[in-house]
Amino acid sequence: MNGTSLSPGRTAMGSGLAEAVGPWLDAGLCTPAEAAVVDTLARRSGVRDARAELACVLALAATRHGHVGLRIAPEIPWAVVEESDEAPARLGLDTNGLVAVLEASPLVRVDPKGTTQDPAPEDERPFVLSTPPDAEPVLATRRVHHVQVDAARTFARLATATPVPEADLAAAEAWIDRLLSGETSAPARNAVRHALSNALTIVTGGPGTGKTYTVQRLLAVLLAAAPSDHAVRIAVAAPTGKAAARLTEALREGIDELDVPEAVRDALAALRGRTLHDLLRIRPDGGSRYGPDAPLPADVIVVDEVSMVDLFLVRRLVGAVRAHQGTAARLVLIGDPDQLASVDVGTVLADLVDPAAGLRTHVTELTYAHRFRDAPSIADLAAAIREGRLDRAMDRLRGVPAEGDPEPERIRPMTDAGADPRSVVEHLVEPLATQGGLARQLREDRWKDRQDAPADPEAVARALAALDRYRILAAYRRGPLGSEQLARHVAEFVAKEARLPLRTTAGGAHAGAIVLVTRNDPRLDLRNGDVGLVLPDGGRLSAFFPTGDRPRRILASNLPPFEPGGAMTVHKSQGSQFDHVAFVVGDREGPLLSRELVYTAVTRARRRLDWYGDADVVARALERRVGRTRDLPRLLADACRRARSQAD
Repeated sequence: MNGTSLSPGRTAMGSGLAEAVGPWLDAGLCTPAEAAVVDTLARRSGVRDARAELACVLALAATRHGHVGLRIAPEIPWAVVEESDEAPARLGLDTNGLVAVLEASPLVRVDPKGTTQDPAPEDERPFVLSTPPDAEPVLATRRVHHVQVDAARTFARLATATPVPEADLAAAEAWIDRLLSGETSAPARNAVRHALSNALTIVTGGPGTGKTYTVQRLLAVLLAAAPSDHAVRIAVAAPTGKAAARLTEALREGIDELDVPEAVRDALAALRGRTLHDLLRIRPDGGSRYGPDAPLPADVIVVDEVSMVDLFLVRRLVGAVRAHQGTAARLVLIGDPDQLASVDVGTVLADLVDPAAGLRTHVTELTYAHRFRDAPSIADLAAAIREGRLDRAMDRLRGVPAEGDPEPERIRPMTDAGADPRSVVEHLVEPLATQGGLARQLREDRWKDRQDAPADPEAVARALAALDRYRILAAYRRGPLGSEQLARHVAEFVAKEARLPLRTTAGGAHAGAIVLVTRNDPRLDLRNGDVGLVLPDGGRLSAFFPTGDRPRRILASNLPPFEPGGAMTVHKSQGSQFDHVAFVVGDREGPLLSRELVYTAVTRARRRLDWYGDADVVARALERRVGRTRDLPRLLADACRRARSQAD
């Protein structure tokens, strides 16, 4: 036995498991708690097998890395050990005969066909091994497997349900012709027609392709064509407060020009995006007001930024959609499956649109980039990454503009900043002090002289607008060019330029601080990833968060845990867009760098993109795809087959 197996916290384990799991613990790829759980379960079973137990530990650990379980294959996507900056190494798994070992383990229930059938009710084994004939086996916890099966069944029921209330299709067609004309509107017309006669509609596309525009028209058609005796109840939501605010703004954009009855415009103007946690009324103890036994009181539910939604939350969502005897409310999901997936378990949107899932007829993909018409280089870069044309993508990143772009330096590789972190920081903070930058706006509005006066709403609005114009996005959290260090530099620079004191509250906020919420707080309706700005407010400090109509004010002393937010990781930026983005890659290889991460970063920029780092590192990142273990497409296909056969 090696020395690692006798370190504190491992001596109580069975010797076989302690030795097998030692390298994984040392590498930080699993935790002592995960190993202890499996060790306890194995002791209770009375049968010990170190190989089976190690696989179970890794199945538990996989969920922390976003996977639904452990795929039984020699290479594990998340098992990367950074031995040096130049040579990342992997820990592998000996899979020779492992399936047979797991099949014999008392900890594991075997699902030989990998279907959505129920197990025997008395079978409470903590792990499930799916061994479908056409795919590699997957070992998952019983909980994750159950959530996947339940989500698959519920989606299948929606996919085969008749939507209620039914729309007057003839009247709806006339409204479609009126509201969605033009050649580029054909996919949007298809999406609206689909939603009229189906309970489940999925609208996908890159930034600026008109996803929320399409849904706005869809809602207008449903409202205009609804039976006169039925008021259509609509709920709109997104994973984060920021994304919900953006959804509200997008759905209200241009409604005064819509050629619809005034009552329809009023109904659209009254829509307010909410976080999914708020929509479902999820409580701090994990319970929720709405679910299968208490469905949401809505006829149409629209959810944006679905790529950010994890498996457990989407299961709650679909379970709360009203459904009864083959009918259901309408669920409209919006998102970009090429973005980074949720930081938690699953790749839900990518799973739903996977051709193997059996939901293809419910998916409409929008491809024409309306929003980027004035920024064609960014649009072309995004399309090249999405389509895998990597040479073209690197041309754009090297500063070669797209044909017809009026701004030849829209995308700038900041090579003149060099690799010295101090030089990079000097370049990064410069836009904050230019016209429209946050530091300059705070200085021009003389916030240093407003310490005791109530915060002026117009000045707050100008400050929040400046905050959203520019954002620094980092590939990594830690290190001299990670988001943590860069955010501290931004905080110091803004305070200095705006002449604001760096005196902090008990929670660590100070005037001019950009705060990034790090823990959900349902009481305040704040979510992990929400960004606000701390400003003087009547002798106190208040944090202001954009929420569509007017900023939400929260006393800084009441904020949930937060960190400086002047720079953030690319993961945290999902659901947001900024006029100007600085993307900091650096020159360090790492498992986080992937095509999805680069795509997500560059598509946060509306008008201008600067990036800092090594071109070769970026090129290799574009070749690397996120390889999460996925089992939901296969389960969806099975559930859809069963639902359709029952409907027939």
